Amino acid sequence: MAAPGLTVYVAERGGEVVGTLSVQVMPNLGYEGRPSAFLEAMVVDAACRRRGVGRRLVERALGDLRAAGCRKVQLLSHKRHADDGAHAFYRDLGFTADERSENLRRSFEVARILNDSGLICVCAFVAPYDAVREKARQVVGEERFLSVYLSAPVEVCRERDRTGAWELADAGRIAQFPGVSAAFEEPRHVDLELPTHRLGVGESVEQILALLRERGFIE
Repeated sequence: MAAPGLTVYVAERGGEVVGTLSVQVMPNLGYEGRPSAFLEAMVVDAACRRRGVGRRLVERALGDLRAAGCRKVQLLSHKRHADDGAHAFYRDLGFTADERSENLRRSFEVARILNDSGLICVCAFVAPYDAVREKARQVVGEERFLSVYLSAPVEVCRERDRTGAWELADAGRIAQFPGVSAAFEEPRHVDLELPTHRLGVGESVEQILALLRERGFIE
């Protein structure tokens, strides 16, 4: 599903990406003869949320949209970090295998609904089992689904952890944690694998965009 009106805004701090915001312009959903726009999937690093990163991302996007003549802008979705622990959609779920699967199932259904409305959904999950990944492909639809595997050694994942989750898992305070106290099945079928311990953020993003262009999702 081509989306030529898609723009991704990126905020950096010290050479690191600390925030992103996706903006989709929809000329076919115009308002008073002008295009509409949707702000979606804003993600800001937890340590930077009080530093105005999200506000500046929105300000940049709104300035560009105003210059483009958009009259109606809607905040479609805001992805919150799992460590917030306050999102009502997942509040009743824990870390068991069944609860992780239910967490992913709910997310897949939301992604399908948004995709049905003409939007591209970029979803990042810890999906440790092949059966769950294949279920996601079936829910969204084979022709509209791309699987990208961010592969890295467990040691690298530990070094990157900023939430303390790995330390809690090692101490036994988080049960059934993939890579520590639960299994992680290597994906058998992926559309793209990114060894993030060898690739930088920019190169990884370029490979994802190239895949989207190759499959006809964007121009």
